[in-house]
Amino acid sequence: MPLTLYENFIAVALSFLCAVLNSFGALVLKKCTRFGAFESNFIRLSVTTLIFILLSIPYATKDEINRILPVLIWLALAVIIGLAIGDTFYIKSLQYIGVARTTAISSVYPLFVGIWGYFAGEKITIFRTLGIFLIVASIWLSTNFSFNRCPETGVILSLGAAVSWAIGIVLIRTYIGGLNVIVANAMRYPFAIPFMLLLLMVNKDKFSNLRKMPREDYIMLTFSGVLTVLGNILFVYSLQIAEASLVSPIVATQPILTSLLAYAILKENINCRVWLSVSLLMVGTILLL
Repeated sequence: MPLTLYENFIAVALSFLCAVLNSFGALVLKKCTRFGAFESNFIRLSVTTLIFILLSIPYATKDEINRILPVLIWLALAVIIGLAIGDTFYIKSLQYIGVARTTAISSVYPLFVGIWGYFAGEKITIFRTLGIFLIVASIWLSTNFSFNRCPETGVILSLGAAVSWAIGIVLIRTYIGGLNVIVANAMRYPFAIPFMLLLLMVNKDKFSNLRKMPREDYIMLTFSGVLTVLGNILFVYSLQIAEASLVSPIVATQPILTSLLAYAILKENINCRVWLSVSLLMVGTILLL
């Protein structure tokens, strides 16, 4: 059944709130990666998993658990591929090529989701296609991206993050419809922890890095985990309402929102390039509706 304009608006609003939370989380992660991408992501995912388990206690009825079990393997793959692998690629890429380049390259993931949506039968009109391209273009414009002296390893990691996120979004969109978001996340997030532990065990020095981390980093990563919980709830709710090809481009606007938040809260100066990207973003969003 085609979505109404009201349903599209609600999905876009939830997606924007998710993008705002992600922008705060990205700033936190950037400050906590000096000891390693795997270590930072492991702590963040552990905190996120614990919070979801605690939140799920009032809602984890036998009937709800039985509804989730048949699709749990797919939801678990979504969190392993999208968060454990995708986010680790993203954090590692930050160390190679910085925030601007990593964000610009990894922001192409809505294009991958849109391609899947086309073959999956989603409503991919010419206006929605144009809207997706305008939003991706606005992100590239806001980051002032250039391939000059861009290490190949960082580019590959960023593209790996984009592909991983797209696969995770597709799996969530396909299998989480009608399920309780909190309970489903409480059951799927624990699957990411053994995977992250395996990555840490490959290099024993990474365990020692966990002990060397200052208390401030643990606090910041815990805060990042809280933001991940809130953002994920909003994101999955929006996917339950609308199609992935509409939701993912909005969530990908995180770098532009970060610039606007810095301007509004920190009184940082932003140039004409950012304002132009905001204009493209607004036009692209309208076309998505």
